[in-house]
Amino acid sequence: MFNKRKYRLLSALLCISLCAGSPSINTLANETESSVKELSTENYNITEETSEEEPAAEKSDSEESSSNENPSEESSASESETETIPPESSGTESSTEESTYEEPTAEMQTTEESSSEEPTIEEPATEETTTEETTTEELTTEEALIVDLQRSSDMEEALTAFHALLQEKQLMALLYHTDSYEVQRQAGAYDDPVAVIQSGHTLYINDAVILDDQIWYQVSFFVGGEEQTGYIEAYYLAYSDEDWIAWETKYLDALYPQSTIYGMTAYSNATNSIDTSDIDAFPSTYQESLRALKSQHPNWTFVPMNTGLEFNTVVNNELGVKSLIQKTTSNASKGWVGDPCPTVSGWYYATKPAVAHYMNPCNFLTETYIFQFEQLTFNSTY
Repeated sequence: MFNKRKYRLLSALLCISLCAGSPSINTLANETESSVKELSTENYNITEETSEEEPAAEKSDSEESSSNENPSEESSASESETETIPPESSGTESSTEESTYEEPTAEMQTTEESSSEEPTIEEPATEETTTEETTTEELTTEEALIVDLQRSSDMEEALTAFHALLQEKQLMALLYHTDSYEVQRQAGAYDDPVAVIQSGHTLYINDAVILDDQIWYQVSFFVGGEEQTGYIEAYYLAYSDEDWIAWETKYLDALYPQSTIYGMTAYSNATNSIDTSDIDAFPSTYQESLRALKSQHPNWTFVPMNTGLEFNTVVNNELGVKSLIQKTTSNASKGWVGDPCPTVSGWYYATKPAVAHYMNPCNFLTETYIFQFEQLTFNSTY
């Protein structure tokens, strides 16, 4: 048995050695080697395009060694692989590019999501801040409401006290701080006048209306012999009644602490200085003398009374028996003494210069003579 196997092996070896030198066997071996080299080259190129995988090179080596053992089978296998790999390679390359494109996108999305989540981490602090701000706003609103309610209560109390004062006496005032004024039908309005009155016009007070920023008075007055009623801002009223001023000091000072227009004491209380706005309403020929008086008596108020009369006309109308003068050395030296009056013994007609001198208020703006222009409304203290 052993001898048979030995003889068979020797026969195979002899056959191989004999065939190895034949032309057909050499040609087949050369073709197989060429195919293996081509396959190895294409595998290398494909691997280079598809991220240079080493297993492909190792496979080529194994295929080359296998081709030496079975050249026929390896040649046909190599030819088949050479035809099919390029399409697979291009497909692999395409899919590799797509996967490479998608992966960064996923990472970017993850980064964006993580970055968008960062403010979420701070949300508790933001909510806490918002809650604090809301609480502060609520407190501010509540405080403002309390202030408004208190102010409304103070206004109502002031009006009640003023109505009580009106029950005790008739309050009067003069128009000032302006040459003329349009009396309105409604308090706080400026576009529906009842009538136009001039500075110094006498006004009778009927009521008061306290608004958020100022106070208006309802007044009655006469124009052309007819009584009219309307509303005027407090800033344009001049009055000297002590009870009225005491009411103003008690109630209006608190309601309008920074205002200079709510009444007779407004300017001095707000600025701690002398109010000379009344003097500004006079012609320039009056102002120097009035300022001197104001500096000595800050509580005096000067109101220009616009009579609407022409000075020379009034002087001419006052000549004659209406204006008589005694003949003294001083009067005669000034040229003020005219002809004797036939109906009144010892008196002479005053000349025009004399009448003009006495009718000009600027000649009597002193502490001695100023009181001839005093407002003649009732004051119990006086």
